[in-house]
Amino acid sequence: MKAVGLFLVDCKNQTLLTKGVKSLSGVKRMMGSLNITPVYPTLKYDKEKIWIDVIPQILNTMGNSMVKMEYDVIDKAECELTLIYPDMYHAVILEMLKSQEMIPTLNKRRSTIKVLNREIFGDKK
Repeated sequence: MKAVGLFLVDCKNQTLLTKGVKSLSGVKRMMGSLNITPVYPTLKYDKEKIWIDVIPQILNTMGNSMVKMEYDVIDKAECELTLIYPDMYHAVILEMLKSQEMIPTLNKRRSTIKVLNREIFGDKK
């Protein structure tokens, strides 16, 4: 959320500007008022479809060594979160959630988010 907030501030998004979120400090202030529960959500995914992938990682050493970094790949996972925030930020939070779906900002740009409960946007899907 913070990364997409910073992106929208850099793009001079009108929703953020009209609600007073005009800078990095404004995004940090707003994120301070945002409460996401549970803190450690349970992911729902198909355990049969997990695999290990490997990518080369160059270390920041004098010799610029390279190691193989292994990580779990989960194609699709669902979790349920509740966002609690002041009413004055409602339009900004909705704008951030809509933008979050289009901008891969998590985990070194390898993850994306899709909001499944579209009723908060006024959609019936």
